[in-house]
Amino acid sequence: MTPRGADVGHCRLNLAVLFSVAAADDYLAAYERAADVSVDPAADLRAVLNFDAAWQRFIPIQVHGRAPVDVAGMPGRVTELVRHILARIG
Repeated sequence: MTPRGADVGHCRLNLAVLFSVAAADDYLAAYERAADVSVDPAADLRAVLNFDAAWQRFIPIQVHGRAPVDVAGMPGRVTELVRHILARIG
């Protein structure tokens, strides 16, 4: 069984890549509140670390013009998200 942190982390990665770290953090807070759980930050981090240069190629294809995509900003937003997760870990 996949830890819930992996699924939540994948969602958070998508939110950071497409929008912002604030959106990813808001999602985590809402998820934890709604599910009455604390997501394992290590599992969250492992999912987020799946980001690589390929995301900058395939995300615009997936979005297909339905929303603006800041490809150049993706790595910076993911780096910021990693820092947020590491801060949770301590």
